[in-house]
Amino acid sequence: MSKLYVDEIASKTGGTDALTIDSTGNVLQPNKPAWRVSLASAQTESTMDSDVTIAFNKSDSENCFLQGRVALSSGIITVPVAGLYQVNLVVRIDSIGNSYVVARIKRNNNSNGSSETYMISGSPAANYDNLTGSDIFKCDANDTLRATIYSDNDSNWNISSSTVFSGHLIG
Repeated sequence: MSKLYVDEIASKTGGTDALTIDSTGNVLQPNKPAWRVSLASAQTESTMDSDVTIAFNKSDSENCFLQGRVALSSGIITVPVAGLYQVNLVVRIDSIGNSYVVARIKRNNNSNGSSETYMISGSPAANYDNLTGSDIFKCDANDTLRATIYSDNDSNWNISSSTVFSGHLIG
């Protein structure tokens, strides 16, 4: 039987650590694509009967981050490498009317069934209503992932700053 003893694996050309094994055997991948973003403040909307991109803009705190060359622009995540991504969305809606509301996670802004995850609340609470969903998306390098929200019959509502969009490369 053979053993390979190694503490770090790094890029040959850039020297960037790709994998580290600590003294207890934990494997760390500091450049693995991952993100957790939220809103710096509530997003007020006057749009109804149309998808609105949730404008995530907070990624610079201990609990909100971008890792592994993931990019955030105008609320949209761009993934750097091809692979399978676990993607999660928790949307809190306030001041919503009594019609239905739909949240989606979309790959490349595509709304067909295989390129999106669809969440609906048929009778949302006026405040503190949550739509939650997660899925696995097969992405190519530079594909985009965005979260959208749709209100059927209300033109004065908001998306709470406690709304969170997260994900990571799983393989």
